[in-house]
Amino acid sequence: MQHHPPGHITQKRRASSLLFGFRRSGPVAHLAVRLHGDIDAVSAEEVGRLLDEALRGGPAALDVDLSEVEHISTDGIVPLFSALKKARLRGTHMMVVGASRHVWAALHRVGFDRALAHQQGDGS
Repeated sequence: MQHHPPGHITQKRRASSLLFGFRRSGPVAHLAVRLHGDIDAVSAEEVGRLLDEALRGGPAALDVDLSEVEHISTDGIVPLFSALKKARLRGTHMMVVGASRHVWAALHRVGFDRALAHQQGDGS
């Protein structure tokens, strides 16, 4: 059994082939969401709800970990765009981490990488 520091919350749920969870550390300064499996039309709504829930607490930073995402479709990218927009409005710095080359290529095809870079002040 893992031991976690006070204020640490791990939540895991399963929606079809998608397994995801998030951790809260302390007073929600930094939140990490880890997604697993396929993110597509079937799982997009649930991913959107999870990201909305993660942003609800107003973290200063939100990391979306895609290291265990095997496939992401255009429909699956929609909740990431939505979360990025909401993060901007709330002043939350959102990062996508751990994406495989295949997943990153899908994000690039729809311009998500450029939107993310613009949010970080690296784009024009």
